[in-house]
Amino acid sequence: MIVLSFLIGVCLASFIMVLAEPLSPLWRRSLCDDCHQPLRWHQLIPVISSWFLRRPCSNCHHQPHFIYGLIEVVIGILFVVTASVDLLNWTVIIVDIFILISLHVSLWDWRWRQIPVIDLIWLTSLTVLYLYLQGRLPVSSLVMFGLLTVLLIVWRFRKKPFPLASGDWVLLIIASSWITLENLPIFLTIAGGLGILTAVIYKRYYQTPYFPFAPAILMATWVCVVVLKIQCRV
Repeated sequence: MIVLSFLIGVCLASFIMVLAEPLSPLWRRSLCDDCHQPLRWHQLIPVISSWFLRRPCSNCHHQPHFIYGLIEVVIGILFVVTASVDLLNWTVIIVDIFILISLHVSLWDWRWRQIPVIDLIWLTSLTVLYLYLQGRLPVSSLVMFGLLTVLLIVWRFRKKPFPLASGDWVLLIIASSWITLENLPIFLTIAGGLGILTAVIYKRYYQTPYFPFAPAILMATWVCVVVLKIQCRV
């Protein structure tokens, strides 16, 4: 069961990374990051292609990034941890979907410094459903998330990019519902540390003061969810 959960997580993570690249539509093979030409089948095997085979693109000889395999392994491990609680529990399925959508948000924010509004709607809906199944959905939270969902839907139909940093505040509201008071120091430490690291990387390599904070928020949320699941397991 552990191996199956890991393989499912790895394959779905690979699929999400394809969705985060607009130049790689679903109806054809993934494209090379450098020359945007279709990759061969042996370059599309999750983890193995980027870590072990490392065969360059036949057109431009660009090698796959090591980070792709790392992301796939991390998501696979997260799937193993959540499945270790109860594979047939609806809460586990919701957590796994939340992880996948938040991965898409993180990749999109890292590359384009934008957060898709439709992803925020999905994350908000999953959070409400998660709180309901956990029996932690007071009227105040229901009203807050209801208003937030309406705001996101209205903004979605306006077809305009979300205001700068507004998406990060929405993610912070969502993340606050997935962590406990005991895990708050862990969340603040990881999110703050990753945020500083991201700012340094962007300032050095991209020469811009603006940096994506969504990956730091969501990765810290993942860690808190994993810690909570382990505590429940114990």
